[in-house]
Amino acid sequence: MSRKILVNPVGGFTLIELLIAMTVGLVVIGTAYQSFVIQRTTYRVQREVTEMLQNARAAVDFMARELRMATTINPLDSTNCNSSVTYISVLKTTQQRKFAWDNSDSQHPKLQYTQGGSTQPLAENVSCLTIAQAGNLFTITLTARTDAKDLNRHDYRSITISADVRARCIPVPPSTACS
Repeated sequence: MSRKILVNPVGGFTLIELLIAMTVGLVVIGTAYQSFVIQRTTYRVQREVTEMLQNARAAVDFMARELRMATTINPLDSTNCNSSVTYISVLKTTQQRKFAWDNSDSQHPKLQYTQGGSTQPLAENVSCLTIAQAGNLFTITLTARTDAKDLNRHDYRSITISADVRARCIPVPPSTACS
């Protein structure tokens, strides 16, 4: 009573083994692809947020430096988001300068800077600018947004930056001179 074990002389894989191997391979490739897509989306969002922050900070810093050197400032309307300010600086007392919010292009609203009749964009994707004045103290509040909508949130990401600026050359009591 001996049993003989038959060995298949032809080597290879069975159909079931191939199907299992292909399924495992597809799961691994699918997971790697999904990870790639998530990383790419995260990178894009972080790049846009970084650009938004740099854009807003640079604009607020520039406005703060300029308003610090102002000698006269026209009355400003800061009750809504489209504030503008016209002023004269100690650098060139013959030229008026102006910061104004321009939303004529609703896709890319921007902050503009005018000096000597020449207007230049100062910051893009600025959704709101308010400037409040109390004597020679100004509070600049700028709200910036990303260039593209975030697909996960279905809206723009935004940030609001504020800065308090004391104009050095605007006399608080009229008798005080710029030093």
